[in-house]
Amino acid sequence: MKQDDIAARLAALLAGLGVGAIVAILATPRSGEEIRERIAEKTNQGKDYAKQKAGQLASQVEDSVRDVKDAVQLGKGVYREQISQARAGRTNRQTGGTD
Repeated sequence: MKQDDIAARLAALLAGLGVGAIVAILATPRSGEEIRERIAEKTNQGKDYAKQKAGQLASQVEDSVRDVKDAVQLGKGVYREQISQARAGRTNRQTGGTD
């Protein structure tokens, strides 16, 4: 899954959770102080959830970056080997040697 898709889904999820929590809090009959406490509680829960998901996303990104770096290093090695073989073949042909 693309990182943009993950970020968009995470943002939509967080927005939906926020709207749902606010509607649920405001729709229940409670005193002003109880509502404020409940809003604070739900806000803290939302922050914790967002931190957890952000950590998971960061871990996925780090894994992807590591995989790309490994692939680039592997590609460099293959490229260098091909160049070395091509140079060796050219040297053999120029000196009259056999491949």
